[in-house]
Amino acid sequence: MRILTVANHLGARGGLERTQLTNCAALAARGHRIDLIFVTAGDFAEDWNRITGAMVQIAGSLPHRHRPSSSTRALVSAVRSGVRLRPDVVYVYRYWDIPYAVAVGLGARAPIVFHLCLPPPRVVPRWLRICLRRVAVTLAVSHDTASRWAGTGLRAERTTVVLTGVDLGRYTPAAPSARATTRRDLGAPEGAFLVLYAGRIGREKGVDVLVRAFALVCGAYPDSLLVVVGSPSLGADPEDSTRYERELRDAAQGLPVSWIPARPEVVDLV
Repeated sequence: MRILTVANHLGARGGLERTQLTNCAALAARGHRIDLIFVTAGDFAEDWNRITGAMVQIAGSLPHRHRPSSSTRALVSAVRSGVRLRPDVVYVYRYWDIPYAVAVGLGARAPIVFHLCLPPPRVVPRWLRICLRRVAVTLAVSHDTASRWAGTGLRAERTTVVLTGVDLGRYTPAAPSARATTRRDLGAPEGAFLVLYAGRIGREKGVDVLVRAFALVCGAYPDSLLVVVGSPSLGADPEDSTRYERELRDAAQGLPVSWIPARPEVVDLV
């Protein structure tokens, strides 16, 4: 089967990027051809290159309101690139890629599979509702995630919950010496109450709730440390994610918080 998958950033912004790469690698290992449409390259690009038949970079999967004419022309070109790959199925992970997938799917006569990992936007625009009705199959990472999309246009009868697996060969308990080394690298005392967040910096993640809760923890455990590993999301509204990160840092002023940019591996931290 020829599977065309669509990605925004080929790098470690959060668990979704890792999940998409892992699932597509498993599909490639089963003999399927994986082709990739992407917007920006990152530290996962070499991994993608090893499993894909073709990698095509586009300017974006949606028109840009500040550049309506040029971005629309670029989008038309991107759709043609996807159709030329002659996919049997178009496989997407982000709701803002759905309109692009629908356009490619219509041109290639290929169904759309939506791997649902994220909550819906606070307001689901009409154009997205229309496109969501064109999704043939939805794979949701949990019943809760699926339920949040009720009434948006996704068909419940075509949704299947597929829990995200854990590779027990990759994620193994650390030896005490490794744990001590990691804490030392983070500047955390061995006995400190350590809280870790690793993922995208975006409002839907609720990191602001964590920061407020951690302020209460510090009152009971003065040696506490909060480690935030992540960078602003490159999703539907990256500018808002950048503003959100500034708000988080302002809210954490005076608290023992360590800010670490997104990184491709977090196994040692976990």
